[in-house]
Amino acid sequence: MILVSIDVAKDKHDCFIQTADGKVLYKSFSFANNYESFEELYALKFSLAMTLL
Repeated sequence: MILVSIDVAKDKHDCFIQTADGKVLYKSFSFANNYESFEELYALKFSLAMTLL
């Protein structure tokens, strides 16, 4: 399982990604509050999920 924590704000969001057993996959990073950035985040999550299978 992948856990994605997002601190939501008006202009940008901060994100942290780890596995359910606590392995850090991505340290904190920021992304803009727009469609393209959410698409990139989804693609990143999907690629991480595929590597863990």
